[in-house]
Amino acid sequence: MGAKAKSPTLAPLAELLGVDEEQLLMLRRYDAGKIETLQSAVAEALEAEDAAFATASEDALRLVPRLLRGPARAMLLPGGRRG
Repeated sequence: MGAKAKSPTLAPLAELLGVDEEQLLMLRRYDAGKIETLQSAVAEALEAEDAAFATASEDALRLVPRLLRGPARAMLLPGGRRG
């Protein structure tokens, strides 16, 4: 009998998704390369979502009167003041 291939670790993907690794056990049938590709795609999608949200938030703040933008930005955006 040949050595069984090591199951890919799902911990980084689970952490990225904010779920328990046990919820991803069905992915163990895929090789490590496919898991890494999925992990990269998810990371890129989350980064794109964060960037789109930041852009939309800044665009929305432009509708707030200038004197109130600072306090509104501090309440609505993580990290408070930007640009």
